[in-house]
Amino acid sequence: MKRPTGVTVIAILGAIGGVLSIVGGFGLMSLSGSINSMMGAVGVSYPLFSVSVWGIILVALGILDLVAVYGAWNLKKWSWNLLVGLMVFGIIQNLLFISVSGAGAVFGIVIEAVVLYYLFQVKDAFSQS
Repeated sequence: MKRPTGVTVIAILGAIGGVLSIVGGFGLMSLSGSINSMMGAVGVSYPLFSVSVWGIILVALGILDLVAVYGAWNLKKWSWNLLVGLMVFGIIQNLLFISVSGAGAVFGIVIEAVVLYYLFQVKDAFSQS
């Protein structure tokens, strides 16, 4: 079966997002001491985890993104499940941080919901391989 155009777009944008997530995660880890110091100086505590832990999470999510888009590009059956899981995780993450991110989180929820809907429309394409 020929790869649907939307899956190609998802794979390309997902690969870009995965690389940016990895770069951003390493950036957070390398700057974590400075960021924590600045936040402490102004009396702000970072919620949940330290900045370096968020960096590690970003790197891990970036790697998962790259694995998922590799599978999507090749229409691997397992990649559909991974992509759906990543979209659901993204929606939950944006819901948790909506008070911090505002319109950016709402935009992220809409985009991930549209991608999730589309993935259910093309699920059969992934079951062919």
